[in-house]
Amino acid sequence: MKWSLRTKIIAIIVMAGVLPLALSLLALGFFGYRHLISTEGATYEREATHVSLTLQRILERDIQNLSSLILLGEIPAWVEQIQSKSPSLTSAEIADLDARWPTLAADSPEVTRATQNPLADKLRMLQKTHPLFVEVIVADSTGQLIAATGKPSDYDQSDESWWKITRELPANSAWLEGLTFDESAQTFSLDLALPLRRADGAGNSVGVMKVVMDASALFASLPALSPDFEAEVKIVNREGRILLELANHRFIPDEAAIPQLAAVHLNPKRSGWFLAPLLDGDRQMVGFAPFSLLGSYPINQRINGDSLYVVISNQASAVLAPLRNQILGDALAGVLLIVICSGVGLYLAQRNVIRPLMTLRKATGALAATTGDSNQPPLAPEAVREILSAVTQIRTGDEIEALAGDFTEMAEQLIRHQHGLEEEITAKTNELRNDLEMARELQLAFLPHEYPEIPSRGETDSLTLNFHHLYQAAMSVSGDFCDVIKLNDHRVGVFIADVMGHGTRSALVTAVLRTLLHGLAKEVSDPAWFLTELNQRFRAAMEPTDQFIFVTACYLVIDTQERTVWCASAGHPSPLCSNRISGTTDLFFDSLKHNPALGLLANAAYTPFTRRLRKGDVFLMFTDGVTEAMNDQDDQYGLTRLIHGMRTFQNQSLSVLTHEIFNSVQEFTGHPTLTDDLCLVAIEATANPTTASPAPLYSISLAAK
Repeated sequence: MKWSLRTKIIAIIVMAGVLPLALSLLALGFFGYRHLISTEGATYEREATHVSLTLQRILERDIQNLSSLILLGEIPAWVEQIQSKSPSLTSAEIADLDARWPTLAADSPEVTRATQNPLADKLRMLQKTHPLFVEVIVADSTGQLIAATGKPSDYDQSDESWWKITRELPANSAWLEGLTFDESAQTFSLDLALPLRRADGAGNSVGVMKVVMDASALFASLPALSPDFEAEVKIVNREGRILLELANHRFIPDEAAIPQLAAVHLNPKRSGWFLAPLLDGDRQMVGFAPFSLLGSYPINQRINGDSLYVVISNQASAVLAPLRNQILGDALAGVLLIVICSGVGLYLAQRNVIRPLMTLRKATGALAATTGDSNQPPLAPEAVREILSAVTQIRTGDEIEALAGDFTEMAEQLIRHQHGLEEEITAKTNELRNDLEMARELQLAFLPHEYPEIPSRGETDSLTLNFHHLYQAAMSVSGDFCDVIKLNDHRVGVFIADVMGHGTRSALVTAVLRTLLHGLAKEVSDPAWFLTELNQRFRAAMEPTDQFIFVTACYLVIDTQERTVWCASAGHPSPLCSNRISGTTDLFFDSLKHNPALGLLANAAYTPFTRRLRKGDVFLMFTDGVTEAMNDQDDQYGLTRLIHGMRTFQNQSLSVLTHEIFNSVQEFTGHPTLTDDLCLVAIEATANPTTASPAPLYSISLAAK
């Protein structure tokens, strides 16, 4: 694909602007990306640390308040009192009641025995003063339910880990379980279990009290993130399981978890940030900070569970949006600037470079057309002068203006020289045309203009001969040649030849042949000896020219008295022989071997062929311009079509016969002019008229070019 000068200049201008812009945007994207990621990562880590510390302070405050429960010394007494009034249950009865417990209604006697007693009332009062207490239950030293603020999930607590651990704790100690999902309370909770011991100094355990604290109320007091800081805040454990979302206080009891790729970044000893895919698989910016449910409390706390983390995350695309917007804005501004600069640059290039060069190019094309060195038709002199005048108007003040001046001077010199050449060529052409016309007239003069009378007037031969020929040159002059020579009163020689090629050289050779022909015809009447002698004389005549030229020729001798026809050929096609009476058409000879064209071999010998002359015989001699004529499909006219034409028109006059064959050749080729010379010679034998002094027959045709 070829680019125009305008396209190349536009491409250069655009590249000059686009390349720096692209490099600057790439640098901004690379370094800006690293800076933005580092800055945003530190921000997310800082926010996660802030949330973690806030959670830690809230937990410390609330658990400090819960420590006052240890001072409730009347609770162990209430437990002992209820135990003393309630009948003791055997192990089988406890197991049976625990199995039936989930199906019991809240107002059933078994349930109300634990939820409708003085200790349960005390627990509900405690729940009112502490709204974050979702559930409070008390179990005795055997694990049986003593009191509860509501129906718990089971009756026997002895199989619960919190009861087993807390029952063995010393006084002033507590069991604090981490953030878990409490099925009984149907919420995420912080569970605090306290051992209940007698106040008699012995410190024997009378049971365990468990307080379930609502995590949503605990975390509701967290401060909101900055309004422009759009991110999700989650609490996750060490395995990456998401426990709850703090932004909307939505708890997630299912086993939702972040991928291991993100979980492995969590560090229980320090905060940090990273960029990794989370639940939806998209890359997210993540800041995290660990926090603990333990602090410095006046009781001896223990925690069950793994370390927890505050995780703040957001889509990486949202985090990178400012950088992306900045790059997009810079790109749009850069593109706009490139368009403006390109427009100005193109305008200047158009005025100072492109337009002058296009004017020079147009002038060059016009000059080339004027001199004939272009496929474009030549312009009128006025148009050429107008274009050259436009070249003289180029004013750029640089090398282009100097080039225009040099071109104008060169064009004027070339046009003057061209005019001189045209005048000289016109004179030479006219001279050559006159020479060719004279050569054509001479060559036509060599052809027969009247035919001999055979037999001569007054002779009583039974047959008489009539002749007709048709001649068509491919150029002004031709290499085909024919002649009819009277040998005596009863005998005639008909000669046809085809010189190699066509044009002036071939025409000159035909003149040499005619001279040799007329000097030899009456000396040698045998066609074979005639061609042998003609070949030697022709070679002798052409030898000084050092030109390789050969001629195919056929010589026919007809004797009306002996009624015999002799024929010899020097590489020329056989004449066609027809008889109007029998209707037959055939070749004079079927094959021709070792009969070379004239001029090829010095001592060539030729084969004679003989046949009887009959009334109604018609002979047609022709050159290869007939049989080798070609159409647009590269098919030749051929001998078969020629024989068919001979049979079709053999009963017509010789003039009609030759013209119809010529028309058939033209129709086959599809062109009014031929590419090779063409010559036809027709001879017919008819009965000798009985009238005295019959008028001689003259029948000559020259096909129009």
